[in-house]
Amino acid sequence: HHRHESPLINQPVAKTVEGDIPHQIEETMMLTERLTFRAKYGHGDELVGLLKEMFTKMGTQGGIAGARVYTDATGPMFSVITEMDFADMAAFAAFFASDQAMYTDPDFQVWFSRMQELTEYGERQLLNMDRLA
Repeated sequence: HHRHESPLINQPVAKTVEGDIPHQIEETMMLTERLTFRAKYGHGDELVGLLKEMFTKMGTQGGIAGARVYTDATGPMFSVITEMDFADMAAFAAFFASDQAMYTDPDFQVWFSRMQELTEYGERQLLNMDRLA
């Protein structure tokens, strides 16, 4: 797969208030990988538990700058969403390469088969993230 890297990803973003002169330029652009899953009916908590188990084993390896898990309060039931932040496309690419290598690990294969049994649907999004506040 060829991924197109936007030339804007690593560009500094000026934070200004209208009428204000920017005092400094901060690099605020990051990349966020969002994985959205739909668990089989009644298995949302079990899927969250499996994802937390994997994050505990992974720790902060692979350049993950932050990670969250969300569950539905409204919308499609038994939705489980994870987000992982990366400093830039290079950090994501390094994580993705090590993530792909995990599929050869027997322990990961057991974990992944447990996850597949609980999951009806999955989607991956890669988002440019810029902080507003």
